[in-house]
Amino acid sequence: AWLKDLRFGQHYLDKAQEHFLRQNLAAAAPYYKRVLVLDPTNEAATQGLKMYDNLERIRRETAKDKQ
Repeated sequence: AWLKDLRFGQHYLDKAQEHFLRQNLAAAAPYYKRVLVLDPTNEAATQGLKMYDNLERIRRETAKDKQ
């Protein structure tokens, strides 16, 4: 079962990276989350989610400042 999880994890990471390369972190985030469910120590997924969270925080703060 762990080998199957590993393959799914790699597939999810590949999909996340595809979206990331297209500068679509919102689409990449769910895939990063799936990777972390299977492999909580995955550094690429952790960093991808951090970037997404930071971008969303900046967007919220910018939107709040415009009000």
